[in-house]
Amino acid sequence: MPALLVLTAIFMSVARRRLSPAEWTQELRSSLWMPTYFVGLLALSWSGPFQGAGLLEHVWDDIAVVVFALIIHHWAATCGLQDQAKKAA
Repeated sequence: MPALLVLTAIFMSVARRRLSPAEWTQELRSSLWMPTYFVGLLALSWSGPFQGAGLLEHVWDDIAVVVFALIIHHWAATCGLQDQAKKAA
């Protein structure tokens, strides 16, 4: 997770220099699902049974991760589809 966060920060700093302010704002809005995904995974890991707080039992932990992943996947796909539609227009 720390490596992903560092690489994401590097990527964002490089992308920031190449884009106009309007493009940067749009890209930032379109990628808000990613930090939400990281924070959500950290929260689910913390609440899970494997060296976590044990708030969720094993089966419920798996179900929570699957539901969370599907929600994030839908959000990310929707952002990507909106970006493609704007570029085509």
